[in-house]
Amino acid sequence: MRNPMFAVALGLWALAGPAAADEAVKQCLREARGQAKFCRAECRENYQMDKDECRAIDHACAEVCRAERNECLVDIYSDLESCHTPCSRDRVEALEQCRLDWPPRTRARERCIKVAKLSGYRCNAECRVGVKDEIKECRVVHRQCLDDCRADLESGQD
Repeated sequence: MRNPMFAVALGLWALAGPAAADEAVKQCLREARGQAKFCRAECRENYQMDKDECRAIDHACAEVCRAERNECLVDIYSDLESCHTPCSRDRVEALEQCRLDWPPRTRARERCIKVAKLSGYRCNAECRVGVKDEIKECRVVHRQCLDDCRADLESGQD
């Protein structure tokens, strides 16, 4: 039994009944989720440090590059989400209309649903095409930044 909160929940269940145990279980789960989140963040940071070391890149410099890349991508992904929203809404409406217009398990309904899904897919694809070049530019700038971090590290070792 690794988690002492589990023992507390079990004891409460035995003494006070299921309601008190439920709250203890919820608290135990909140703590477990928090610990898992912390562990993931720590592992991600260790992975980034190890990756930078393998590539002979100064980690602090690479972190700045990553932050700049993320900042570059935030607006692009926001635009992408704004484009996807009407696509999703239109797809849902078209599928609902298919269900209203055609009886279940008919070819006409299946065809209508297929057309609605295809239309939604095309709409989303157009959204992605609209931001593809911007994403590519963010990545090019990011790679150049990492190359500069490598050069900075090499020049610092001389």
